Amino acid sequence: MEVFLWKILVISLAAPVASLYEDQAGQFDWRTSQLGRIRHVRFDLSTYSSKRVILATESNALASINARTGQIVWRRVLDAIVDRLLHHSGILVTVSRGGSLVRSWDPSSGQLLWETSGTGPSNGVAEACLVTHSQGRGGYLVLVWSSGWLRAYGHAKGKEAWSKDLSARRSPRENDDEWLLVMIGDEDDAMTCVVVTADASSSVVLHWVNVSNGDDVRPSERIPVVWPSRERSRCIITSRRYLVCVDGQLGVMHWLSVDAEKPQFDTLLLDTLNVRLSSDAPFSLESFDSDFLLTVSSTSVLLTLDAPSNKPTVRMRFSPGKQIYRGSLADAAVLFLLEQNQNSLEVTGVDAKTLEELPGIGQSVTVPSDLGQPEMAHVYMFHKKDKSLAYRMLLITSDDALSLVQQNGRVTWTREESLAKVSSVQMIDLPVSEGKTYLEGLYKDLVSQSAGNPFTLFAQRISVQLAQFQALTSSSNGVNAAAAAAAAAAAAADDESLSTESLTRDRFNLRKLIVVLTSVGKLFGIDSESGKFLWKLSFPDLVPLTTTEKGFLMAVQRTAHSHPLPPQVVVIGSSKSKCRGSVLYTVNPLTGKLSPDEQDHCLGYGIKHSFLLPVEDSHSTGVMMLIDTEKRAHVFPSTESAIESVKNHHQAIHVHAVDVNLSTVVGYKAVFEPQDSSNLRLVDAWTVQLPSDRKIVGYATRPSHERVNDQARILGDRSAMYKYLNPNLIALATEFDEEKGVVEVLIIDGVTGSIIYRVKQRQAKGPVNIVHSENWIVYTLWNARSRRHEVTVLEMFESGSRTRNETHVSSLDANGYPQVLRKSFVFPTAISTMGVTLTEKGITSKSVLFGLHNGTIFAVSKVLLDPRRPLVLRPVDSEEELIPYIPILFMGARDFVNYNQTVSNIAGLVTVPAGLESTCLLFAYGLDLYFTRLTPSRKFDVLADDFDSKLIITVLLGLTLAAFLSAKLARRKQSQSAWK
Repeated sequence: MEVFLWKILVISLAAPVASLYEDQAGQFDWRTSQLGRIRHVRFDLSTYSSKRVILATESNALASINARTGQIVWRRVLDAIVDRLLHHSGILVTVSRGGSLVRSWDPSSGQLLWETSGTGPSNGVAEACLVTHSQGRGGYLVLVWSSGWLRAYGHAKGKEAWSKDLSARRSPRENDDEWLLVMIGDEDDAMTCVVVTADASSSVVLHWVNVSNGDDVRPSERIPVVWPSRERSRCIITSRRYLVCVDGQLGVMHWLSVDAEKPQFDTLLLDTLNVRLSSDAPFSLESFDSDFLLTVSSTSVLLTLDAPSNKPTVRMRFSPGKQIYRGSLADAAVLFLLEQNQNSLEVTGVDAKTLEELPGIGQSVTVPSDLGQPEMAHVYMFHKKDKSLAYRMLLITSDDALSLVQQNGRVTWTREESLAKVSSVQMIDLPVSEGKTYLEGLYKDLVSQSAGNPFTLFAQRISVQLAQFQALTSSSNGVNAAAAAAAAAAAAADDESLSTESLTRDRFNLRKLIVVLTSVGKLFGIDSESGKFLWKLSFPDLVPLTTTEKGFLMAVQRTAHSHPLPPQVVVIGSSKSKCRGSVLYTVNPLTGKLSPDEQDHCLGYGIKHSFLLPVEDSHSTGVMMLIDTEKRAHVFPSTESAIESVKNHHQAIHVHAVDVNLSTVVGYKAVFEPQDSSNLRLVDAWTVQLPSDRKIVGYATRPSHERVNDQARILGDRSAMYKYLNPNLIALATEFDEEKGVVEVLIIDGVTGSIIYRVKQRQAKGPVNIVHSENWIVYTLWNARSRRHEVTVLEMFESGSRTRNETHVSSLDANGYPQVLRKSFVFPTAISTMGVTLTEKGITSKSVLFGLHNGTIFAVSKVLLDPRRPLVLRPVDSEEELIPYIPILFMGARDFVNYNQTVSNIAGLVTVPAGLESTCLLFAYGLDLYFTRLTPSRKFDVLADDFDSKLIITVLLGLTLAAFLSAKLARRKQSQSAWK
């Protein structure tokens, strides 16, 4: 029997299958690709007018984008962040993992040309540069410093030309830590590379190395460091080969010439240059060719080292608030001065040699209100056809947005790279159309005004049906005009944000409004139908909370079902400078605007936890309970009706908080003070304190809006096993014993704090992903003993005296612990995140969604993850339609949700039900955003696309005509028989 089943399985896997047809791709799903916060920028000068820009980001992405449109030409998601990015004359090299990983890429296609791996710590200090190979041979060498070694690689094939160990020349002190590393290569005459290092021995070491063979040009020099604070020190090398360092602790500048016979530091107080640098003020030091720029707080000073006197002098002082960047083209060098005004960015060009303002460079850039403050600018200069100077500016703002500014002051395009790090997601139902709203109002009036009078009821019913008929005729007459207008609007604004006025719910509620909050505190409204932005909202004063893992808190207080009141979303974070403690914003998700009655809400206290209670105030607004850092409870909105709603239901309010840092789970109960009935406070109901050596690696609760259709499972012998549907359960995963590795999963009752089940798996490690739905829990881990990924399912059923169908479940009922069934399966690849499908009524079969490490989303039916799957199939098991237990979960092509639309660095899966019971909506986020529709049990409530409606109509018309003809012939025959 077992051999026969294995043959069937192999044949089914060998059969060619496809997840969807070619013409269906992109109809119900979309994907947008991001890069992440920009770390390195290089303009690709190998193409005309720099049509491409090479970028490396903090999300481990290396990409090339079109400078004219902002679209991604190619993108590579790496396994490590890029420490150094080298690009010159068609050569593109990345240095990662502290210099131990060097790769060369084709700038035009992003193809990997060669890769070399070295030794050294992955988080060490690294430096790299491109230098000419040698006289006569041409080409370039890639010089990389890593862990005390200086290595040279040929740029063509990546072959190591030479290597040199410089670690022996450093201080032999233990725990040596390099805190300064500067390298400069001379491409013209001496072919000498100068490496400057500084370590914990309070000394700076200069190495002169011949680029051709790695030999020493001159002995290394060790120079004692004369400033005490390395944390408050900044150093650079100018083009004139001066090493300049600024000590922020004492306000002193040090410099030396690396080409001097006996290099020694010269010292000068910054006060003598009229530069005030306090011990705690932020400052930066940048090299501007032969000059260098010192910025203290928001004030910048351009300095240079005068050759005759060999002392720093001030060339130009800039007014506070101006940002200075440098652009060059051949012999021309321009300083670009940026100053942010209320609604514009003023750009001024200054000649770097004469320090005179250049005509034609200055401009006023109109910055969109949803962009943050400028943080970095990269300028590319080129000549126009008339030989005049022109430039493009790549602007990076505080909200991680990347924009290209043309010389005419126009922002050509903007990329919202903050979407690469999503903090929270909510999918909101859209409001119904005005016609449907009017009809719903008529129905409400029909019920309320009839008062049992049959004549009035009949008259109202006729009026409602007439209104429905008028709406039907008007909509049918305007279908073509509306379709043409929609097509014209889509063609005219292909890349623009859609209008929020056309946001109406479709017939099956398949279109949603996706509200996304990013890690920088920027809010986006995205249309689930097209993936385009409806609106953007930036909070300049919002910073992440330090008391929560996600940084920000977001909840939907009011949905679109509360017409005519608008929906409302709450965003909570910390205030940067505006007010003390946390700040709370209420936003209309349909328009992306702050609520007019409450632009912001300075709470005056820090928020630690927030809970959306299952009660509403008189305005259909969900009441939130805010817990501050001193464990005091606050109600929002703080209206009388909200407080009264909480007071009426406070005995049934039980909340819990999971503290990952302290490894504790605390349950709270709401109590009103007897002296003051409006004063709400929380009382510790229970506490689960884990041992200090255990850490919480994951936890999950049941979705609050989940519906359960079947409360029992019918067995093959016609008996029933009733599900344990306690909505207050907390699934908690812990990990301890790092050497051997132990993962323990606990199921805790959120009302009583009792541990109803615990299971421990030895020789297992994380990462652990866990989900909880209905009466079952699924979690994943790494089995260190068998060296494989495993998926374990726990399913709970009633035990003891409760063996009947009950709609009400209470944690306070003393009916014993549930019966828990457990089964594990082998999963073939690494898992990043998990999710569960949700439908409107809960009738459709559930599927567990796995976000894999390679960016694909894999759906496994809950039927396969069944702990009751037997090893040997019995007749009673066949009656129940159980599947024999096979320990391996095979991955079929039809089970991949996103086919070739991979979601790189996938971090979360969000599912919501649609109006169709068979359909679930999925939104996945990571480095990319992906949206699609899922049908776990196929479209059992929708006709197929190839349904032949014309044939059915023809058959029905034929049958109707045949019936009339048959009746007429029967009457004629009956009449003729009567006359005989």
